[in-house]
Amino acid sequence: MSNFIISVTFLNGTFHGRCDGSSAEWPPSPMRLFQALVAVAGAKWRTDFPERVQAAFDWLACQSAPDIYAPNFRLGTPYQTSVPNNAMDIVGRAWSKGSTSKDAQVATHKAMKEIASTYLLGDDEQHWQTSDESSWKVSYVWKIDSVEKVKDHINVIKELASSLYEVGWGLDLVAGHASLEADSPSQANCWSPSNTAGTALRTPRPHAREALQQRHSRFLNRISGTTLIPVPPLSPLAYEVVQYRCTDDPATPTFAAFSFIETSGAKMCSFNLLSGMQVAGMLRHAASTVATNAGWPDETVNRLICGHGEPKEADKHEPVGRERFAYIPLPSLERRKTPDFNYVGMIRRALVYIPSGGRDVEVHSMRRLLSGMELIRKQDKKVEALITALPASDRMVGHYVPPKGASTWSTVTPVILPGRDDRKEKKTEKLLRKCIVQAGFPEHLANNALLDWRRVGYRPGTEHVKSYQGKVPKHLKKFPLYHVKITWRQANGRPLDVHGPIVLGGGRYYGIGLFAAEDLKK
Repeated sequence: MSNFIISVTFLNGTFHGRCDGSSAEWPPSPMRLFQALVAVAGAKWRTDFPERVQAAFDWLACQSAPDIYAPNFRLGTPYQTSVPNNAMDIVGRAWSKGSTSKDAQVATHKAMKEIASTYLLGDDEQHWQTSDESSWKVSYVWKIDSVEKVKDHINVIKELASSLYEVGWGLDLVAGHASLEADSPSQANCWSPSNTAGTALRTPRPHAREALQQRHSRFLNRISGTTLIPVPPLSPLAYEVVQYRCTDDPATPTFAAFSFIETSGAKMCSFNLLSGMQVAGMLRHAASTVATNAGWPDETVNRLICGHGEPKEADKHEPVGRERFAYIPLPSLERRKTPDFNYVGMIRRALVYIPSGGRDVEVHSMRRLLSGMELIRKQDKKVEALITALPASDRMVGHYVPPKGASTWSTVTPVILPGRDDRKEKKTEKLLRKCIVQAGFPEHLANNALLDWRRVGYRPGTEHVKSYQGKVPKHLKKFPLYHVKITWRQANGRPLDVHGPIVLGGGRYYGIGLFAAEDLKK
């Protein structure tokens, strides 16, 4: 398999393209690149594209959405400038009459336009103007199975790409290049199509080239005699909106948040920090009960709710991986004479989500089914609390799933390592990075993260790791526990904001190894 790569280098290191709603677009969408290529062909052949060129465009539009490799960026401060308002006919008419009125003044017919530049950054974010041009390159990568079958199409696109002159606004001048490569580009940030919410970018559909040519033709013929025929926007059938996510920005799975209320309904119910496993167990039992009563298939309840891949009659447990519900008790983070919400208090809330993502329907159903149910203690069937759904915007939930992300996180419950470290720092570090990968984070994020660990917590109110030795499942008791602080970083060492939730190590489906954000963005 080969990589067909179209690269554009922004000669000024800036980009001004806007997406729907006039907000800044980054990275430049595949549809924007496609339009720029069609414009190059239009400049060469006007409206009559040769058949080989039409076929090449139609082939490119039929490909899957490409990966996009783009540099870091910074949004500039918007400013307004005065621009012509396409009203020089009024000025000319006034001049022809010898008038010196306002209509004859060019300045009268100017309009204010807001400009917000996107600055492409190199390794040093503070020195955009001295960045090397290689830092201003954006590459679009398509995977090609059989190059020989589409060689003619690729050669046409290569020829057009070498003539690219702008992508975005008229001032976004570029130099283009296309090639077949065995490896992907080495740029730091890769944006890939995602099944979860991310950055919405337009990608061409099979008839995109034809739709663009038709719209251009309508623009050329918009004046018929004395009649102006408005040109409609590009048809939505010409493009598809695809959600993209940067590999340095793991998707936040859909979650359901709950609070625990006393049976009297008078106030919130509190559980000791060390009883988190029991709370998670009661929550799982409640989830299993309501799902069964709602008619969920036994296999779905067994795998998705309870995390058992084996049949009920089997003796040996078979794990199901990340595609199962996690039940995460959330300790309250309180002031308690600390300047910020940093003191780890009692458990009053919980998150329920599927770490692998992509099962939004089941999560939303569980939120609806669990709300109003009872939290029942297994030993004596005592009702401990009532479960009530919380909005995702709940302030306390925001410490664990911050909307704007955070780069520094620390544990409220310790991480159980996936092996023995023999009290050797290098081994501990290796196992912690393994925990990060096992939790679904990209390996390069695990390698770039700055780690610190110890046996006492980083927040007041946390329990020493020894307090958990009798509280964890039997099969995990032989492994060491540590409180951990993580600072997420990009490859160049700059802080990277991650959204959470973050739960690492053994017992992570029940809230052991839970992290809270330390540097919440206001």
